[in-house]
Amino acid sequence: MSKTKVAMGAFAACLIAGAAGWSHVAMASNVHHIAPAPTPTSNPLKGLIAYSQATDFPHSMEWFYLPVNAVQKGEHTYDWSALEAKLNEVAARGDQACFRFYYDYPQEPSGIPDYLLAPGPAQLQTRPYTDYGGGRCPDYNSDSPGSVKFRESMQGFIKAFGAKYDGDPRIAFITVGLLGYWGEWHTYPHEDWTPGDNVMNLVLDSYVKAFHKTRLNVRYPVANSPHLPVGFHDDAFGEDTLYEHEWNFASRLKAANISDVWKRQPIGGEVMPPIQRNLFPSGIGSTTGEHWTDCVNTVHPTWLICDAIKTYTGDARTAAITASAHMGYDFQVKTATFGDVDKGKTLKLAVDIDNNGIAPFYYHWDVLVGIKRGNAIVKTWTTNWDITTIPAGGSQKFTFTGDGLKPGAYTLAVKIVNPMPGGKPVLFANQGQHPDGWLDLGAFRAQ
Repeated sequence: MSKTKVAMGAFAACLIAGAAGWSHVAMASNVHHIAPAPTPTSNPLKGLIAYSQATDFPHSMEWFYLPVNAVQKGEHTYDWSALEAKLNEVAARGDQACFRFYYDYPQEPSGIPDYLLAPGPAQLQTRPYTDYGGGRCPDYNSDSPGSVKFRESMQGFIKAFGAKYDGDPRIAFITVGLLGYWGEWHTYPHEDWTPGDNVMNLVLDSYVKAFHKTRLNVRYPVANSPHLPVGFHDDAFGEDTLYEHEWNFASRLKAANISDVWKRQPIGGEVMPPIQRNLFPSGIGSTTGEHWTDCVNTVHPTWLICDAIKTYTGDARTAAITASAHMGYDFQVKTATFGDVDKGKTLKLAVDIDNNGIAPFYYHWDVLVGIKRGNAIVKTWTTNWDITTIPAGGSQKFTFTGDGLKPGAYTLAVKIVNPMPGGKPVLFANQGQHPDGWLDLGAFRAQ
């Protein structure tokens, strides 16, 4: 090769490196194409989930309810041990919790704190009903001393709840609950008992003020909820999800002009209980004819309760595992650009991450860059990468600069950190993904 060609090649390489902002790295940078792999089946904060207990169906979350009076013992007195026990039980299995507090759950003892029901002029009045197995519905709306005290109690409870648990890594999502049967914001067929917009807004505003980190889901886009930083949950998924009636979940979102709320806030809910056992493998379990794929592609759920996953076998289990894996986000590294590093120079890395899922990732979890010698991580850095910015069906490029490398041969790797100790790691849909969360990007040398 002539000296002229060598000089021109070196000059061109310098221009390329400078244009890419990599002038501090003396060695050439290479584009590493990271081989794809099937979508992981038990990534955190997504998928089908069951009521809280051990199950061998691939999952990362568990669901439970609690009555308010399990923790609220007086007007300003709280004992959180019942919630602590549930959260710790779930976390001990490596899972994170979704849950709801309630005052009125048909067929269950009342969840109203005893002090609100104590005889006297400020006693909260309740109405008996026989629907759904029966119970007693509190008077949410009146101006009676008991109802006023009840609403003040709700505000105090939510404030204390958020002060103690906002951002707790054991918690995946909270459904705001409290109002209506099962905390589902309706009292059908007694529609005149339904909490009014003023009561709904009191609960909504209290939750939004109390929780800034933990994501919230509301049953319906009612009152001011379409304008607040909350997601929603469809508790009749697969039967009343699409657009056949105005009360269907997608119809309600559309009427509130928030059909795309999933791009900002999570969608959750429950597969309609009567159709759960027959939903898979066909994808149709309801007489309404709604198909799983149509429902998922319309409202973009990240999580759904489906307690029947505990019982699935054969083709039904296989189809349900696939359906669960393709809910929420699905990260895959497409390319990683880096190269060998000269003595005293910095490592620079650019990573292109695709989100092949149907929804974003909604939490600001740390992303680490690490270097491995053999199978051992010998150095890590915490990046400023914000994985919530990777849109569903899109991609995002992230860059990183690291120094302090000692000479040697290394493997470069990345990892998204689950902040809950012992929690399931986020796994990329790539070859080279290890069960501990580290994804190998390729080898390099530091001089």
